[in-house]
Amino acid sequence: MSDVQPTNSTADWSAKATETVVQSVDKVKEKTTGKALDISRVAVYGVAMAFIAVLLLLLLLVLLVRMANVALEELVDRDRAVWITYLVFAVIFWIGGMVLWRKRGS
Repeated sequence: MSDVQPTNSTADWSAKATETVVQSVDKVKEKTTGKALDISRVAVYGVAMAFIAVLLLLLLLVLLVRMANVALEELVDRDRAVWITYLVFAVIFWIGGMVLWRKRGS
């Protein structure tokens, strides 16, 4: 058998071919998987921020109701303060609901 050693041009050609294939695969991966990862990150962080926003709004509502109760307890007894607070917030939400109902698309 003859000992055939690859020449520099053969080794260089195979390295270039390998590099071209690797670059092509990386471009395809970046264009497909990269965008999918970005979209999934936006979706996950968006849902998490929406969930936190809803929780904060609910906590703010509880705080406002409690503050109204404490403030009204100075003027009337506790039971009446609670009912007055509930009535005031119910009227506010009812008016808000009516405004949104009128703005809905027909």
